[in-house]
Amino acid sequence: MGKMALRIKASDLYRYDGTIDRAPYFIFGASLMSVKYLLDMSVSQLIFHRPWSFIDYFAPALTLTSTGIATPDFRFYSTMLLISLPFVYSGAVLTIRRLRATELPLWMVIWFFFPIINLVFFKVLIWLPSQRDDDEFDLIKNSRSQIEEKQKDEGGVFAAKEFKPAEFKKGELSREPQTVVESLRSRRADTAIREFLDKVIPENKWYTILVASALPVPFAVAFVYAAAAILGNYGWSLFIAAPFAVSIIAPILYGYKKRRTSFECVKASFLALFLTGLGAILFHIEGIVCLIMAFPLIAFVAMIGGSIAYRIQGPVIKDEVPRITGSLAILLPLMTMWEISSPSTPPVYKVSTAVSVDAGPSAVWNRVVCFPPMKPPDDLIFKAGIAYPTHATISGTGYGAIRRCVFNTGTFVEPITVYEAPRLLKFDVISQARPMNETSIYSDLHPPHLNGYMMSKMGQFLLRKTSDAGTELEGTTWYQNRMEPYFYWRILSDVIIHKIHERVLVHVKTVSENDIAQANKRKKLTAEKTQEAGR
Repeated sequence: MGKMALRIKASDLYRYDGTIDRAPYFIFGASLMSVKYLLDMSVSQLIFHRPWSFIDYFAPALTLTSTGIATPDFRFYSTMLLISLPFVYSGAVLTIRRLRATELPLWMVIWFFFPIINLVFFKVLIWLPSQRDDDEFDLIKNSRSQIEEKQKDEGGVFAAKEFKPAEFKKGELSREPQTVVESLRSRRADTAIREFLDKVIPENKWYTILVASALPVPFAVAFVYAAAAILGNYGWSLFIAAPFAVSIIAPILYGYKKRRTSFECVKASFLALFLTGLGAILFHIEGIVCLIMAFPLIAFVAMIGGSIAYRIQGPVIKDEVPRITGSLAILLPLMTMWEISSPSTPPVYKVSTAVSVDAGPSAVWNRVVCFPPMKPPDDLIFKAGIAYPTHATISGTGYGAIRRCVFNTGTFVEPITVYEAPRLLKFDVISQARPMNETSIYSDLHPPHLNGYMMSKMGQFLLRKTSDAGTELEGTTWYQNRMEPYFYWRILSDVIIHKIHERVLVHVKTVSENDIAQANKRKKLTAEKTQEAGR
């Protein structure tokens, strides 16, 4: 069996038909990954003279901005894409053959193309037993025929009855006689785990789903604490890999004794992630608002994990449950250390918001440079804890002046770099306030992501005179967000910055228009007094 499991053929890399066992699937997958990394790193460093790390596979095109992709970057990523095509093809072929071996739906090959999810899925496919192996079946069938013939030659009918091997069904190996490997396997530590699961997971009680969903929670909470609170790593392993692993393990445990429906598996996934989030709140790790912001991403991952668990609960026998859960538990901290050791530089994003003001640029300029205190916000996003501006002041004038935009959580210090009144005010950001106040049952909650993760780099106000003697006022912020995946947190960050812009710009618009109205009122009063004096 060992030799057969390790049988490797070159055709496995390009043939879609047939199946592949666990061992060659692992060897091929690990080898392709290593070769591709060495090739990518060599091309990146020797030809394009730029660094390359494992994290680049999960966050490609980090240099993309709102202005598009530069020509050198386009050439680089086009080259890397062309290099990856043969590896993508072979990886997809291997995964399809492995899915066929485990009798899983072939459409699940799509998870091979999802970053991080593909690593967890790869791990699951390694541990799932093959349900059909033609080579194994043919070998054992032939061996059985040879044994029967030998028995007939040696002892006739009675010997055949005495030494007749156990019935063999296609898809499983004969259990008589027990091999040395099986003997050792029966004494492994996972036997204790299976005995524990047999005791604690009831077969069909109302609380079975609660027990199954709660079992992975302590390990998940411990991982969240280590990754976020201690290491400060808010990356793919925290927001993708960990929820994905939990959303697979919980429904697998739920179906440990009885097969569950698709809805029940997804429900177990969501319940386990809800309990994990609750644990993060109770153990002083994260706040409520941050978990709500991460919920859409985690919910998407939970749907994927629950659907995969539903499909594999049939092939997954009790012997494999401890190894699947254990391997996923080992994978998560390794991925976290991998992310920490290969940090990436987050892209700089640009967010612009504009309003029309019924006042000339000169009047608007005075209120852009510094503006009076604003009333408390009515927006739910700010009431939930997101930081909001209250007023702005400036020390000095022109280039080098220091502008201070005061938020409810602190102050942004903004040295002026361009002072072109009344058209353009541009500034850097050398220090900033916290991005939010955490909503929590604890008053002193201060997770690492409140400092140094969402960072404003610079900003500007651009004033354009319109034909109707008004002004188009545009505010722009350039920022970075170190939390990954970048594409997801950029969506939320852009929304928050737009709301902050809107609050400031609407306030400037209101104050500027009030200034014009007050000036017009004073002119009218002065004119009336002049007329009365002339009479």
